[in-house]
Amino acid sequence: MEVTNVADILRLVDESVRTIAKILAGQEMLSAKSQKDATDLLTGKVPLGWSSKWEGPENPSMWIRMVCKKANALLGWLQGVQQKQLLERPVNLSDLFHPETFLNALRQKSARRLKVAIDELKLVSTFENNRLSRDIAI
Repeated sequence: MEVTNVADILRLVDESVRTIAKILAGQEMLSAKSQKDATDLLTGKVPLGWSSKWEGPENPSMWIRMVCKKANALLGWLQGVQQKQLLERPVNLSDLFHPETFLNALRQKSARRLKVAIDELKLVSTFENNRLSRDIAI
């Protein structure tokens, strides 16, 4: 889901920037949407269509940098999933656009694995690895 989300975001940004470039080159007509996107970018704002996909930094260049950083990090997550080693090392939830989705999926997996009702689970976190017993950590 996160990979699909980042692909949609990158597609949207690419389409918007390409359209503006074509307009500037005289290859395409100006539309209200492309005018709004260009105006937002020129005034240092993230276009509304972009921020509706993900609320990141307000500065457009920082917003794009963060999207790219998250996209690259998600490739690492994808490799970890494919190798069935994602949870073998610490995961950085800030790599995700929607960490709540990951936490909910982990919660469901943990409930199934432990054979308990999902409502009986409690999220526990620590900065010290030795503070959690390995048998309850999923």
